[in-house]
Amino acid sequence: MVGSLEQIAESPLISVLMPVYNGERFIAEAIESILRQTERRFELLVLDDGSNDRSAEIAEQFGRADDRVRTIRLTHAGLVATLNRGIELARGEVIARMDADDIAIETRFEKQLRHLVAHRRCVAVGGAITALLPNGQTQGEWPWPEHLEYRITKEPENIGMPHPGATIRASALRAVGGYRAGFKSAEDADLWRRLIEIGDIDNLAESVVLYRLHPDQVSNRENLQQQLFAEVAHAMFVARADGGEPNWDFDIPLTAERVAELAGLCKPWPAAIIHAALARYYFRQEQMEAFEKHFFAILEIYPAQLRCQATFDMFWKMIPSCLGQRRWEIPLRLIAANPGGIGSRAKRRVGLWVKHPISPGLFQAWIKWRRAVPGKQA
Repeated sequence: MVGSLEQIAESPLISVLMPVYNGERFIAEAIESILRQTERRFELLVLDDGSNDRSAEIAEQFGRADDRVRTIRLTHAGLVATLNRGIELARGEVIARMDADDIAIETRFEKQLRHLVAHRRCVAVGGAITALLPNGQTQGEWPWPEHLEYRITKEPENIGMPHPGATIRASALRAVGGYRAGFKSAEDADLWRRLIEIGDIDNLAESVVLYRLHPDQVSNRENLQQQLFAEVAHAMFVARADGGEPNWDFDIPLTAERVAELAGLCKPWPAAIIHAALARYYFRQEQMEAFEKHFFAILEIYPAQLRCQATFDMFWKMIPSCLGQRRWEIPLRLIAANPGGIGSRAKRRVGLWVKHPISPGLFQAWIKWRRAVPGKQA
């Protein structure tokens, strides 16, 4: 447990984990930003994940000039395995994450440390991030929720912090078992939800990192899978509160097919969250049959999920595409799953009130559907 600043001064405080794979282009800037920190009681572990460029050599040059910088050469195994190895090697009471293409604000560690000292229940602290454009200019701040406590909701809330700006108590990180390989590209979303079960998560209001935007980022390369796996992480968060996760090996990387299998092992509520995530995943890939399969699975096992605002809004945005492909039943079922009072006469004809106005096109689709069903009249 992080104690007073006087107690901390007796030992290295922060272990900075900087994983890198073929990151020679930006790694020097990232290391320099750590060495400029106003809080200087740290070790920097540069975890080279089997790079075939000069990443490790560049880091080793810094290590020859400053013994706080240690370069660990590893066989290529991916981000999760690399981070977990760093956790094993870390000697600090807190562990800070840093990407090899970002730039840490000089006061980041000082401010995050003071926050952890002042807030004993806080197990991890992040902060806002500032976008760093390819031309070197900065653009705006991206804030994160300043204080998060444990609570379960049906909505996939924004639980956590920017991963490259996170500073975590080492004891808490080890207590939850580190990172899980199954959530590749969304390992942080899974970690935050397990950490918040044992303490609070906070974010500083000011920026702690200049977050570099470029085409090679994981978030750009794997956006669809990243979003899917993050929502699966939330489903498992719900499952743990509802009796526990299903018997499943989360150290084996997930795929969309394995996610569907996982849904079949869950109770209705977390299963519905997973089916909603899969529906979005397939919709964005224009695989409409798979999209419909998972949409109707929600109706079958837990239709209340469609009344959650985030889930409803997600499907509502898909309605124009459904109508354009003459898939009338999906918008009608979505409306039918959302009772809540009586609206205008037109809406009464559809039968239910929804928060969003029903477009004339959707109403006409309903008329057409009613006329097409034997025994029905509009």
